[in-house]
Amino acid sequence: MLVLLTAVTGMLEPAARTLLERGDRVLVVGRSAERVHAAFGAPAGLLVAEADWTDEAALARALSAHPPPDAALLYLPELASDAGAAVRSAAAGVELLPSAYAGPADDGAALRRWRQAHPGLRPLVLGWHAPTARENEARWHTPREISTAAVSALDGPDQASSAPTLGAVRPWTQHP
Repeated sequence: MLVLLTAVTGMLEPAARTLLERGDRVLVVGRSAERVHAAFGAPAGLLVAEADWTDEAALARALSAHPPPDAALLYLPELASDAGAAVRSAAAGVELLPSAYAGPADDGAALRRWRQAHPGLRPLVLGWHAPTARENEARWHTPREISTAAVSALDGPDQASSAPTLGAVRPWTQHP
């Protein structure tokens, strides 16, 4: 399977490594092929579409130079919901969404709008690690925790009626 990924030199680096280790091919969208190769080397199955994913025309050109992906695992926090068409329409898959999609001022409308705008993608809302007896402060999830959940969501069944959430999103006052 060829999986399109963003954020591989950050949050989704462990996901890219997991996919490569299990034999999937990974098509990385990155601003710098040099930076991607510095992080990964040149493993079999790693393809790089060098483009700034905020530049639609450059992104479309870079993606067209590679085989079409079978699936996508995306994190595009800087893009408005109507941007990123080239990468979001490249393949069905999972997009990680910031916790704001579950914020207290929102009754689910933002997530509904996102779903309508991106019918080929399934959301995974990123919450936080809630305080516990051992860790008395909330914290953001690590790239490993996020990547594990992301790959699981990519491999899992379509969640048409609900949006899975990694961690807690309530009470909002515990937001790190």
